[in-house]
Amino acid sequence: MIAEICKPRKIILNIHIRESNISIITARTRKTEKIDGFLLFFLYRLDIDAELGYLFLRANSFTPKGRIAHSSILHQNMIYIFGGYYGNSCTNEVFHLDIYQNFNAEYPQWTENSAIGFESCWATTVITHHNNNPTIYLIGGIMQNQNFEDSFASIIYTYSLSTRQWNIPVTVGKLPERRRDIQAVADHMGNIYIFGGVADKYLGSEDLKFFNDMVIFNADYLTWSYGPIVNAPLKRHAYTATLLSSGMIVYIGGREQTDNGNLRENHVTVSSLLKNN
Repeated sequence: MIAEICKPRKIILNIHIRESNISIITARTRKTEKIDGFLLFFLYRLDIDAELGYLFLRANSFTPKGRIAHSSILHQNMIYIFGGYYGNSCTNEVFHLDIYQNFNAEYPQWTENSAIGFESCWATTVITHHNNNPTIYLIGGIMQNQNFEDSFASIIYTYSLSTRQWNIPVTVGKLPERRRDIQAVADHMGNIYIFGGVADKYLGSEDLKFFNDMVIFNADYLTWSYGPIVNAPLKRHAYTATLLSSGMIVYIGGREQTDNGNLRENHVTVSSLLKNN
């Protein structure tokens, strides 16, 4: 007996059933229906030993598209993805993946969350646990509306993991200049550290501008401050930042601007860091 079964990603598989053994024979595409946020796969009538039976499959309907320039954060067993760039534009999508529960690398079970109020890419995210309320901060980056226009309203947004809601915090202190290609880290005191970055026409800057300042945001008091600039590294963006248990922040790679204004790739490796320390 042959039955047709619809699998995730809109693929119908022809299944051969013989003496309780099931084997896949062929596959072809077929349109499916979306009901209550799920794809309901109608599996056709099976006639086995003169008895009629029906087989149904449900699968999460959300499959994210490939992208670049997204922001991500790991909280407990969840990886959260924010925005990104694909199809010649940024996106406002937010989704997460449980890396422990029934994790399947070939067919990961993504879950869609509350979208950002604008399309975001080349931003940074960091998490704090103020008052036992895990909150993700989305900072900087390109912010656009559906017409590819700048929709800047705040340099910082919060996303509560308990309420799944977005908010703009009311902050105190001098706001930092808009920037992208940054990587923030947060310590256990609620301080968020943001080094360098770059500004361009997509952020409303008339000229291409690079930074080497250290911006500090305190999540408990919602205050902006700035670290010392004496002996600061060269202006840099598109790097990685890692906060060690010793309290040291290690910056690796990226692009830096030299004193004469030239740009160069930075190829610092972990091995060279270990040799120098």
